[in-house]
Amino acid sequence: QGVQCLSTEAALAEHPDLFREVFTSAVAIDDNPLAALNAALWSGGSFVYVPPGVCVEAPLQAEIRADYGKVEPFERHLILADRGSEVTYIEGCSAPVYTPDELHVSAIEVVARPGARVRYIAIQNFSKKVDNLVTKRAVVQEGASVEWVDANLGARRMWKVPVADLVGPDASAEIIGFALAGKGQHIDVGGIVRHRAPRTRSR
Repeated sequence: QGVQCLSTEAALAEHPDLFREVFTSAVAIDDNPLAALNAALWSGGSFVYVPPGVCVEAPLQAEIRADYGKVEPFERHLILADRGSEVTYIEGCSAPVYTPDELHVSAIEVVARPGARVRYIAIQNFSKKVDNLVTKRAVVQEGASVEWVDANLGARRMWKVPVADLVGPDASAEIIGFALAGKGQHIDVGGIVRHRAPRTRSR
């Protein structure tokens, strides 16, 4: 069906034009200090492109495992859903209990073109020695919809506030967040929707 699901490095090498369409289009380099850090140091991550009219029936899945002997902590995930397409992406985040003190700064960019539907599900269960700071942004065009679903259990400190920019008429967004925190944890979660066009809606 022409769906591309690659690492960011492979996507940049094999599909540079598609990659450049998404990279920094939702998360600007100067969006915030963490976004700037990720843009400067990004290494690894995933890239998804869904062609026009294609419905990906099975969810695409990837796991971020914070075993920092092998994985860089500055992933950048890019999703481009073309006109009238549909996709669900599931991101799992985990870390073994022996993970040393570590900083994890990732950025997620979603572009939903007219009539596209994207659901991004993140399940985070890092160890309590990881500071997990995530910038999540979606650009939602005319008649498109984006759903952010977040379940957060681990991490020592976490900041993750998904944002949806509704830039086209009839665009919509839904944000569902769930977090549990215990002793020694600081969790900052929420959601922001910016209604920038007529007849947009959110929940």
